[in-house]
Amino acid sequence: MPNLSAGKSPRDFNPIELAKGMKVEMEHTDNPRIAQQIAMDHLTENPRYYIKLAQMEDPWMPVKHIGGGAVIGFVLAKLFG
Repeated sequence: MPNLSAGKSPRDFNPIELAKGMKVEMEHTDNPRIAQQIAMDHLTENPRYYIKLAQMEDPWMPVKHIGGGAVIGFVLAKLFG
């Protein structure tokens, strides 16, 4: 796998998203440096990578965070967006 984040440091990333990413990637390795590098590569590709991953795992996540009033808009966006 190419090193997409070459030349970048952890300070170049949103610390919350990097922490989420490292937590996810630690499921695949027991080395925090490798987990950090993988997370940085994914976040270089897409700064919302782990947000999108969470939404794929739980498609109702945005509704839970926004509130029940967003259900109709969310469903319409999923169907027609």
